Amino acid sequence: MSALAPVHSFEHLREVERWHTRVRPRYDLDPMQQFTIMIRGENDPERRKRGREAGDVTPHRTLARGKVEDFERAIVELLSDGRERTFNAISIELLDKPADVTGGTKVEDALWNCALRGEVEFTTVAPILFRRA
Repeated sequence: MSALAPVHSFEHLREVERWHTRVRPRYDLDPMQQFTIMIRGENDPERRKRGREAGDVTPHRTLARGKVEDFERAIVELLSDGRERTFNAISIELLDKPADVTGGTKVEDALWNCALRGEVEFTTVAPILFRRA
């Protein structure tokens, strides 16, 4: 055994990462996986405003009033520029809300609906990326 421990890197996974569409991850197999979608990317934008400054102190109620179809259209339009984004980046760019606010809401449902229809594809290596199919 050498004195130096081997360096483990997961960068090699990025090279073999595959894009998926027309499926949705099965969270019921491992409920902790539902949080994987919320992992930020290193280039994710920051929120512009927070709390009262943002004018929305109950964002979950605001999101609940939105329509899934409207979120679907907005997501597809945003991803039409060809850039890959995390769910967090999508949420911030569309709504100025991070993934921990939009996760489990109609916004996440809209994103998975787009994937199920084949309009959006995603990776399975964290941070999970989404792009227009």
